[in-house]
Amino acid sequence: MWGDSNCQFAGTDYTRYDYAGAGQVAVTGLGVAATVVACAGTAGAVCAVGAAGAAGTASWGNHALDNAGQPVGQAATQVDWRGVAVDTAVGGVSGPIGNGAGRLVGPLTGRLSSGALRATVQGGIVGSASAGSARGLTNILDGDPNTSPADGVLESCLFGLGVGSLTGRAAYGVNQWLQQASRGRALQSALREANRLGIEIDSGEDAVAYLNWYERTAGATPGSHHAVAVGTDLIYVRPEYAANVRVLREEILHVLQQWGGLEIGAGGHGIAEAEVAVRQTLMQNARRWGLTPTEVRELQREIELILQRGGY
Repeated sequence: MWGDSNCQFAGTDYTRYDYAGAGQVAVTGLGVAATVVACAGTAGAVCAVGAAGAAGTASWGNHALDNAGQPVGQAATQVDWRGVAVDTAVGGVSGPIGNGAGRLVGPLTGRLSSGALRATVQGGIVGSASAGSARGLTNILDGDPNTSPADGVLESCLFGLGVGSLTGRAAYGVNQWLQQASRGRALQSALREANRLGIEIDSGEDAVAYLNWYERTAGATPGSHHAVAVGTDLIYVRPEYAANVRVLREEILHVLQQWGGLEIGAGGHGIAEAEVAVRQTLMQNARRWGLTPTEVRELQREIELILQRGGY
């Protein structure tokens, strides 16, 4: 990993087998990674606090490793606490800068083919902007007339890019796993709710036949209706959507609307209002019912489209 000649990173010389130096790089990398996670999808103030904490922790680790050869107690007393405080402040500023850069390119990454790739690219951008701006700010605060604010910024950006990309990809994987577990619980909750209310959910041949007939009579595009509430105790759902939490929750709400005496007038009058009301309820209970942010955005777009058309 470390060559015979000195390897320079962030202004510090590391010789071969310089384990303290390797530890500093690792701790700094963890700080960048923590910053990426702290800034992901958070408000500016929360990101600033999280990034400051991550930077301060990484800085403390670096200073402690500088004294790695000394007794633990003595090493701790020689930590440059002023340097830690400065690094913490720099993290509190550079973190939101990285977060802002990530949000700025968000619409562009949305065009990428997969969520994993989007998370990797966006994580890399957050990490690169965070690490690069932190290095530039540190150069300015050092006040060394022989040091340019741009010194080491490119190297830091590349380092942050690598760490941020790996962190973004790892965070995406963890989030997917958590989401799947959460969706499984949400599905069971929806099924228990339907059972408690005495609502039958049918995804067999009768359901497919009914939905196909419903689409033909309504002049709708084949396959466009995933499920439909029939009367006050039956939901027909296509087999491929039988485990879709959003679809099941939506139709359960439609059944409850009919329990409440919802009346649909001639020409479908009242359908649009009912569909908007159901979507608003889904959005209000998104966290409790396990709906994803993507589904919430879809619900919002659907509401806007219904209101724009003036009908469903």
